[in-house]
Amino acid sequence: MIVHPHEASSVEEYKMIFNSIPIPIWRSDFTRVYRWLLSTYDIYKEGLKDYLLTNKMEVVEVLDINPPECNEAMIKFWGYKNKKQVLENYCRIMKSYVSCAYDLIVKEYITIAQGKMTGRHKWSMIMPNGKRKWIISSFRLLEIGDGTVQWVEFYLDITKETYLQERLSRALLNERKSKTLLEKEMGFRGSYITEVAHDLKNCVTPILLTSETLYNNLSDTEYKNVAGNLKDATVRLNKRISGLADLVRSEAGSLKIELMPIDIGEIVRGVSQLYEQSMHNRRGRFDISIPDELPLVMGNEDRLVSVVENLIDNAFKYSGEGSDIMVKVSKLKNFIKVSVADDGPGVSAELRDKLFSKKIVTNNSDLYSGFGIGLALSNAIVKKHNGSVRYHQSKKGINVFSFRIPIYEKEGAV
Repeated sequence: MIVHPHEASSVEEYKMIFNSIPIPIWRSDFTRVYRWLLSTYDIYKEGLKDYLLTNKMEVVEVLDINPPECNEAMIKFWGYKNKKQVLENYCRIMKSYVSCAYDLIVKEYITIAQGKMTGRHKWSMIMPNGKRKWIISSFRLLEIGDGTVQWVEFYLDITKETYLQERLSRALLNERKSKTLLEKEMGFRGSYITEVAHDLKNCVTPILLTSETLYNNLSDTEYKNVAGNLKDATVRLNKRISGLADLVRSEAGSLKIELMPIDIGEIVRGVSQLYEQSMHNRRGRFDISIPDELPLVMGNEDRLVSVVENLIDNAFKYSGEGSDIMVKVSKLKNFIKVSVADDGPGVSAELRDKLFSKKIVTNNSDLYSGFGIGLALSNAIVKKHNGSVRYHQSKKGINVFSFRIPIYEKEGAV
């Protein structure tokens, strides 16, 4: 089926299609302008563009042709009632078009002079209602059998799309500005927290050294235990300070972790052994399941030690006296999974989505009110290992915190 006038094979068919097509269309006799263009191009050749740009009045005079015919869709396009109103305002339309899009006219004419019979461009004009309309117009020249040349131009209203694009551009610009300000703020916060952490560590270090000295040199059992408790508390405080600084760095995107091939099984085994005596004192089972041979992973030993410590420490802290804890390492298809399970009370449903965020808002009676920095930092560290952390509760009510990281693959390995 023929849908465009330029596909017509006769003048009668052309007129029939022109009057029935739903696309806004101008049609006019372009013969005089076309011949003028070709003769001017013969004179100026490559200098035609400069000539057209510097002789605007002559071009406007050449454009002063009889008002073109328009179809019903074009009448609606301009917001008029009938063809008469369109033709009465044709001069104003052309004046607006020439004033705002003269460089496009020049571009069109050069295209035509060089033998191309089609083109398209975007322009705008103020409508009778005072609003601006954005338009894409596509033209085609048709050589009729009697030697005349018809100019046919199809219009498309893109006003809504243009304003939406402008709004989107402004929104993206504002987003980039906000992102820049946020990055500056995060950078300032990171620097500030790092400095505070450094100052706190300077205060903690003498206490740690003193407690270690007392613990190693005291012979009295009671005081030795006091010095040992002080040393352990200072070590935990030192780790918390470091964790807080690392968490801020991770939020600012400045947390750097160097990875190398390591045995995650040995890390889990070493950390778990530190808790075996404590578990014995709690009168609960502490099971450790680690395969004898495991593939290596790309990881940072110190960082993964802190993750495993955090998961086991949380299990000890929140599972309660006499609860059982199970630490397990297993190989999945392309990952190594480390899980810590306990049969304690579990995490309330409203907290589960927030477990790995430092912004957990709970009341003081909540068993997991202490969660925050530890799990948030563990999550950030595991992500730096291209892995993931999750929590789930089994049908039997067992709480399982786990993380998994990719298996190390040697280059060239098949």
